[in-house]
Amino acid sequence: MSPVPLPGRGTFGGPARYIGMPQHEQQERAERLFKAREQQKADAPQAMAEYHAAIQRTRERTEELRQLRLAREAREAKKQARSR
Repeated sequence: MSPVPLPGRGTFGGPARYIGMPQHEQQERAERLFKAREQQKADAPQAMAEYHAAIQRTRERTEELRQLRLAREAREAKKQARSR
């Protein structure tokens, strides 16, 4: 069982040190993250529409292939019935 770290102590038992970035870098990072999230929110409706359209195309193509397979199997069954 691993020892439980004491409050205010670092991973190896030494004093915990918090090394942070300068305030202006924190602000710039926060702004970049905010802008990226806002862009994702703006792109979300179009992305979802594209996603659903791709699913619909897949379903339509699957149905088309199923119909072709059933027609081929029916032809082959007919051919088998004639040759007997």
